[in-house]
Amino acid sequence: MSELIWEWASPLKDDKSIIEIETVLGKQLPVEFRKCIIEFNEGSPCVL
Repeated sequence: MSELIWEWASPLKDDKSIIEIETVLGKQLPVEFRKCIIEFNEGSPCVL
């Protein structure tokens, strides 16, 4: 099985930008997706 790693990721300092996007969209993002964005911000997934 392949392992997924994230290159060039830098965690968000806060979720302010996510809240702004949710406001524009008029919907809340799923919790797991929010966690992924916060942890792997600007990252690129890579399979080993």
